Amino acid sequence: MFSAPKKLEPEKLLGATIVIAGGINLLTLGVVILTNLAFLGLRPRGNYVQLLDGRVVEVGEKEANYRSAETIRRFVRESLTMLFSWNGLKPGEDGKLVPDEGIEVGDGRKVGTLAHQASFAFRDGLRQQLLRELGGMMPVNPRRTPTVFVLDFLSTPRELRPGVWEVDVVGRVLLLRERGMGETVTAFNRKLVIRAVEPVALGPELGLFEPLVRVRAAGLQVEQISALGVN
Repeated sequence: MFSAPKKLEPEKLLGATIVIAGGINLLTLGVVILTNLAFLGLRPRGNYVQLLDGRVVEVGEKEANYRSAETIRRFVRESLTMLFSWNGLKPGEDGKLVPDEGIEVGDGRKVGTLAHQASFAFRDGLRQQLLRELGGMMPVNPRRTPTVFVLDFLSTPRELRPGVWEVDVVGRVLLLRERGMGETVTAFNRKLVIRAVEPVALGPELGLFEPLVRVRAAGLQVEQISALGVN
């Protein structure tokens, strides 16, 4: 009544097996690809940038005027340290320290090269006023009596409005005499208003100097300085 099933020849059996296995592999690959695409679509996207020190960090998708609290704090810390510290030396072209004769800021007054470069972290009108005042407190011979900025307190930035923050700074400018004795030249107890700005590409005479590039690369600028009620 029933005829016996025909046996497949070995060659045809092998071919059928290859076709079936290939179909299963293609199906599996398709599932993997679709799963990965769905996963990537759900992941928060980010951009990666390389910093001057070689580190690679992820930058999330934020508004153009977004700056993290740590970025703002680092900007303030580095700007003030460069501004008020002067030991009569500066980095040379080969990275070694060379004598720093300072830069004239008017009335025969000078400030250190690093201080002059750090002043670009302040808006133009404020920058000129700051350089004049700074020239009046810098030592005549910074190699013998260098100055150093000591930061005692830096508050967490407070957002005044989008792209504008306020920080409190408590610090001192010390004049270092022989045997490491420190004498306070001036107290720097100030409230700073900081604004997000577009990072500016500086000219070749300044753009190659790494600390300055790092300060301006933060995309921040000090807009206002006012007294802080700290004794």
